[in-house]
Amino acid sequence: MESLQERVLVHLRDLILKGEFASGERLGEVALAERLNASRTPVRLALATLEQEGLVEPSTSGGYVMRRITATEISDAIAVRGHLEGMAARLVAEHGVSRQLSNALHECLRAGDRALEKMELELDDYASYTDMNTRFHHLIMEGSGNSALIRAIEMNNRLPFAAASAMLPMQSKITEGRQFLFWRIVSITVWCRRWKKEKVPAPRRSQLNM
Repeated sequence: MESLQERVLVHLRDLILKGEFASGERLGEVALAERLNASRTPVRLALATLEQEGLVEPSTSGGYVMRRITATEISDAIAVRGHLEGMAARLVAEHGVSRQLSNALHECLRAGDRALEKMELELDDYASYTDMNTRFHHLIMEGSGNSALIRAIEMNNRLPFAAASAMLPMQSKITEGRQFLFWRIVSITVWCRRWKKEKVPAPRRSQLNM
């Protein structure tokens, strides 16, 4: 069920990112389940997650409707996440990377490599990458050891497309999406290796905005 739910969530995010739903449009569970070839339960859970991410909102008549989202709102939220996660990475670097954290980060990289082994990516592959990317950012956040910073990131993640994996290129452009994900894995792998060997400064915001 967890894999199916993640797949439905990724697909719904992709449809929203493409502008498939108009502002204020009702998002019916039955219609979405038929469109996504899924049952109502994972659709219902996905919609609840999308509400937490600020993409949909409850309808007065029940269910959910598409929320009005502006480009400025998205840009502002992503910029704030960059600053907050940059601070988290700096704190992790200052504290030193434990063996447990190092192993967990490298396991994320290996999971990312596995997700990109295919020449053509399918929805399940994007779902796997999304899960890995979310875990990677969570590890950095928790590794900072700063509870106020963690709460600030969690609050910011409730804004449209602010969460780490909310705006990844999806199956609409397989080749471009694969190249995007591949170079994010390469850049973060290089940084992790330098971090472990040389204790280099925390990465710039652009490096963490995966």
